[in-house]
Amino acid sequence: MKCEICGDKNPSFIALLPIVQKNGSLCTMACRECMSQSHAYCKKHDMIHMGFVDGTTACPSCIADLRNENITIASSLGTEILSSMEVSDAEDLSDLIVDASEFTGWSAHVVILNYLATKAMRTGQSVREVANRVIEHRSANYILQ
Repeated sequence: MKCEICGDKNPSFIALLPIVQKNGSLCTMACRECMSQSHAYCKKHDMIHMGFVDGTTACPSCIADLRNENITIASSLGTEILSSMEVSDAEDLSDLIVDASEFTGWSAHVVILNYLATKAMRTGQSVREVANRVIEHRSANYILQ
């Protein structure tokens, strides 16, 4: 295997980064040096980002940090988002929340906050900015994509 970034043909270490290549591959093999300098690597947490279908990436630990920083407003944000949505959209989101709650053990509002924090990390917005967009459009599509 070789590093697909620098071309090193014998790296002692290969990481799979969630970087879409021109050939359509959804991941890129990288040596340690290229990995550590990649936008898809978190230096703070020494961790490779998660990749998303739209090509964005985010560090799972940074998402958790942002969620934890905003945990005190989870209930009010969750209530605000659910009450702003059409009934059918709120029911669809609620179905997803139930599944995520069962898996994580989190309350419904913390699950919504995690969706918000994930989108915020992927887009460079604040949790409040993401929530405002969801509320404005009366749809959870923005945080579910």
